[in-house]
Amino acid sequence: MSPFVPDINSPVLSQFSLQGKTVAVTGGSGGIGTEVVRGMAEAGANVAIIYHSSVEAESIAASFSDTYNVKVQAYKSDVRSAKPIADTINQIEQDFGHLDVVIANAGVCSRFDALEYDTESWNAINSVNYDGVFWTAKAAGEIFKKQGKGNLVITASVSATLVNVPQWQAAYNASKAAAMHLCKCLAVEWAPFARVNSVSPGYINTLMVSKQPAELMEKWLSTVPCGRIAQPAELKSVFQAWTKCRNRVSSQIEAKATLPRVESSPGWNDVGEDGRSGVGARVEVVSVRATSQSRQSEQARASPHGHVCTKGILAEHVSLTLFTTRLTSLGIPSVDSLLATLLTNTPARHKHTIMATFPNAMLLAGKVCAITGGVSGIGRAIAIEYLRQGGAVAVNHLGDDKSTELFKSLKADVPKDARLIGVGGDIGKPETGTDFVKATVSEFGSLDVFVANAGVSVFHDFLTTDEKMFESHLHVNTRGTFWSVQAAARQMVAQGRGGSIIGVASISALLGGKQQVHYTPTKASVLSMMQSAACALAEHKIRCNALLPGHTRTPMSADDLAKPEKLKAVNERIPLGHVAEPHDMAGPAVFLASDMSSYVTGAQLLVDGGLYVNLQ
Repeated sequence: MSPFVPDINSPVLSQFSLQGKTVAVTGGSGGIGTEVVRGMAEAGANVAIIYHSSVEAESIAASFSDTYNVKVQAYKSDVRSAKPIADTINQIEQDFGHLDVVIANAGVCSRFDALEYDTESWNAINSVNYDGVFWTAKAAGEIFKKQGKGNLVITASVSATLVNVPQWQAAYNASKAAAMHLCKCLAVEWAPFARVNSVSPGYINTLMVSKQPAELMEKWLSTVPCGRIAQPAELKSVFQAWTKCRNRVSSQIEAKATLPRVESSPGWNDVGEDGRSGVGARVEVVSVRATSQSRQSEQARASPHGHVCTKGILAEHVSLTLFTTRLTSLGIPSVDSLLATLLTNTPARHKHTIMATFPNAMLLAGKVCAITGGVSGIGRAIAIEYLRQGGAVAVNHLGDDKSTELFKSLKADVPKDARLIGVGGDIGKPETGTDFVKATVSEFGSLDVFVANAGVSVFHDFLTTDEKMFESHLHVNTRGTFWSVQAAARQMVAQGRGGSIIGVASISALLGGKQQVHYTPTKASVLSMMQSAACALAEHKIRCNALLPGHTRTPMSADDLAKPEKLKAVNERIPLGHVAEPHDMAGPAVFLASDMSSYVTGAQLLVDGGLYVNLQ
């Protein structure tokens, strides 16, 4: 069995804990790298910062170590040559005792037109952006192979797949494209002992970007549907998703602390930035370990209450390990209810701090989620995980006897107090999507996450495909997605606070299939729909992304995968060596639904065990 099959009974959030893990980050003393280091430390990892010439690396390491109570150490090295970086990586393994994750992040940018390059300027870019990634990966891979496990993440760029305008960056773009393709190759070659993935940031507000001319920045912003560039901290959660480990949080109870005061309704949103308005009930967290270094710490000490309450309820850099909670005089029934309220009233850029504060808390607390085709297969798995992560869930099903029984089965498999409803109806009809959204809002009060998952797939020969077969796939997969997504988007726009829409496409959106001529175009339409919807809805703060499952063992694929020779052939083509189970799609679906993906829109998340890159 592959070492990467997760424990399906572990909550998704626990899989993001890096407690006890060792992470090495090249280029970790500035820009994206510094925030990645911070995110790893926040998640409990011990971190090695690998730098070349930074004068701040040592102080950053010391500060993060004190703030997050983990080991953070800086190492001066040179990624451009094999021996220096190999020596550094090996030294890190010796100093920390093991090495679990390496993030090849070091990179430099170029500002030359292609005709202006000479050997020196070309090498200056590629020796870091590609050679450096290769040598870092090689050094890490040797350790991972010896250990039998490991995780490599490569910082690529959106420039790996497009041409920057109006600034020409041929060498830079080529180096990032090479790094991305290296990632694909290593993902296949190293599948028996390591996971390899890349992150492709868009325009990020780093020192390098901030020095660009105003007219260039304006041009860039005009190409971004969200209308802004990202802050480096918004990438932390993405890197955490790629470095996720499955160990549970375990910490010592060391002290007592009190969380910032919160105000009860109706005045919750009226609390002043200085925390002094209103006299709300107090929330006490008993038996926690707490460290805080924040812009607000001085303000907290100056406050007559000794704590700060803001709409972004927590100080920016707070690390708390929660063990026991006592909620007094507030009428909040549980930690999850408290968390839901905190998240509702916190800016997206600070929500990762809330989640770090509650290491065993739920990623979808307070969110209302609606899923089409939610009673079987992938939709059912997503529904169950959304419930486990604190969401209220509405599932659409066809409404016939079979699907009604499947809903009853789903309801029996979740806790009795789970917030779950089922709504019948043919999703291919425009009115069904509208009715589904209305029923969801009527029951739960709002809509935050919508998953267009309903789909059909019947293998059939192209030459004998009739209109009925063709129409059935178009009806559900394309029309059903369009009308239901439109209904969800209208509700989210009316609410005025954004949301997340996920279209479940397929690896078949990218590839052909011998008996799928009537099917693959419909899944390609879902992918394209999410890309265009991301542009159309960005101004309303609605994110739209596509989830692309590979071969997955669902009721639709059961007959096909029941053939031993077919299953053997499929497994042999998948680098991870096995087809997916429906629950393998649940974690990625939680990520896209949660605030951890707050700057991810128009993306396609391929969850296929490496199948696609192995077919190229």
